[in-house]
Parts: sequence; structure tokens; C-alpha cells
Amino acid sequence: MARSFLLQPRGKLDHLMWVLRGDDLVGLVADPGRGQELYDTMRRYRIRVKVEIEIETRPVWLVMGEAGSGGWSGDRTGTLDADLSWSTMPRKLVAGERPELPEGTEEQYEEARIQAGEPKWGVDVDEGTIPQETAFADRLIAYDKGCFLGQELVGRIHMRGHVNRFLRHLRLTAPAPAGSTIMSGDREVGTMTSVAGLVGLGMVRREVSPGETVLVGGIEARVAEIPA
Repeated sequence: MARSFLLQPRGKLDHLMWVLRGDDLVGLVADPGRGQELYDTMRRYRIRVKVEIEIETRPVWLVMGEAGSGGWSGDRTGTLDADLSWSTMPRKLVAGERPELPEGTEEQYEEARIQAGEPKWGVDVDEGTIPQETAFADRLIAYDKGCFLGQELVGRIHMRGHVNRFLRHLRLTAPAPAGSTIMSGDREVGTMTSVAGLVGLGMVRREVSPGETVLVGGIEARVAEIPA
């Protein structure tokens, strides 16, 4: 089981997805509403590989907390589940039958997502995002592997370049709305794109280091690195 990117040919993000691997099956879990796009892209780039690509619609459940720890298993017709161990929060992704556990609210999910530093497609990241701008690029990208879509850009940045912004946590001292401008002195250095309580997410210019204090919509906040 792994978190993964699918990149555009020019190296920017095309999809965030989860990869689940069973004995004879690899499942790709797309963001809500993006399954057909992911399927079409995978078929378009299926070159000299003997593989069947199918699209399925299954309910997907995210199990958090103590119930989210444990192993994973998969079969062709049943449930696929796996630890999402890259995060600091114990979680398990279940595709198939609904787990017999209490169901949380959308607000609880958003709070957990933001605390874990997981970006939301179309909100925190999009087609203009470079992988290294996220918190988990080094965990997800194997720079020594063979060819893959977008390899030239990510390889060039890894070997001899840098990105100009990073997805960061923002530790607020008082509530501020998503969309608030991030200011360092008199410079605009980013936008807070998600927030739950006093914790936000936003792309912040590289000149602002973790630990520095900024103003988010006029509210003091400390910039923090997102755990990989």
C-alpha cells in the first residue's frame, strides 16, 4: 500500500491516489469524482504492457485512530484495505464493505486531514502544483527508478534545483478563514487554503522558514513543517 502521484508529462500533478496491491491485482483509489479521468489516463499510457485496466465504483472508507492500525489484505472481489503509514495519524483505507464502526462527520474528517497535513485536490494542490512543493515528495518519488511521466522536471529539481514554495502547517493564534493572505512583514508570501480550528494549510514562499511568525488575514501564526 502506498500514497502516490500521477504526473503530467511536464512534471506537475495530475492525480493524487492510493495504490493498493494484492496477489493478482493493483487497485488505484482516485479522489472523489476523478475515477474516470484516472482510468482514461492509465489507458492512454498503457504501452507494451500486458495488463487489463478496469474501472470500478466502490464505497471507500477512511478508518482513523486506534481502529486504523493493523495489516492489510486484498482479493479480486472483496475488500481492499491498507495502512496509510506515511501519515503520523494511524489510518486505514477500506474499499468495499462498510466497517462496523461509528461514522464521523465531514467536519471531523477535515480536522483530521488538515492536522495530518494531507492536501485536498482542487483546494490545497491542483494541476499547477510541483510534487516537491508537497510534504511527502521524497517519500513517494523513487528518483533512481526507470522512466515515468514527469520524470525530467522532478529529477532536475532533485539534482540541482529547488521549488519556490512549500505546503506548510499554519499554527494560528486566533481563527482566520480559508483564503486568507499570508504576510511576512510587508510581503505577501502565500494563501491559507484549508483551516480547521487553529490549524491551517497553505503554500508558503521558500524564503519563510518553519518557526517564523507570519500574519494570516491579520492573525499571527507560526509556520510549521508538515511531518512526512
